[in-house]
Parts: sequence; structure tokens; C-alpha cells
Amino acid sequence: MPTKHRLALAAAAFLSVLANPTASLATTGEPPLNTVVALGQTAHLTEELKVTPVEVVEDSRCPIEVRCVQAGSLIVRVRIERNDETSVRTMEYGSVVLVHGGVVQFKSAPMASVEPIEAYEFGFSYTASEDL
Repeated sequence: MPTKHRLALAAAAFLSVLANPTASLATTGEPPLNTVVALGQTAHLTEELKVTPVEVVEDSRCPIEVRCVQAGSLIVRVRIERNDETSVRTMEYGSVVLVHGGVVQFKSAPMASVEPIEAYEFGFSYTASEDL
């Protein structure tokens, strides 16, 4: 398949996941791999794919004990390593990143609180896809 068509297919798959996160891509039949790690620890999602949350860029989420006008957001800078390739990206809670052969999703984080969060733990999942 020409590169131009692969990119168009990957973009369409990415947009469909963003529009409807519960929709599924044509997966390889393997369940998503879920891993929870602390800030600075590495989640080994597959043999070749690793995700490391390196910094909390923003945590403006509304604490559960408080009424807020906006929900706020949690944004984390992550290092994604696949084989010999490394990239640093920012991911918002609930977002996805396309990697060759699948999708990495930022799935879980500690609840927002009025007290400072002592130890962040983040959950990431990987779903392999035949479409990417």
C-alpha cells in the first residue's frame, strides 16, 4: 500500500477514535494491554513499545469536593520509545497517540483533590490494530 494511502488510513482511524473513544478499530484480537506506573517509571506496553510519564505539565482538574465551572485538564509529558525511535509528546487525560501498529491511550490518573497529590500514578493502554 502506498505511503500516502497508509497516512490517510491512519489519520481516519485516529479521527474516528477521537470522535468516539468507545469505537474500536479492527484489532488483532488481543485485549488492550493496561499498565499503571508512577511518574518517571516506564510502562512496557509491548516488547518494543515503552511509555514513560516524565512530567505533569498541567493539572487544573476540579477536585471532587469542589463545585467548578470547568472540569479542567490533566496534561502529562511522556516519552514514547519504540525499537530505536524515541519521541516526547504531551498527552491529555483520555487522549490517544497513534503508534505504528496501534493506539496508546492515557487511561487513568489519581482523582483530583484540594490537597496536593503526593504521588501521581498513570495508566496507559495499548491496542494493536490491523488498520495502522
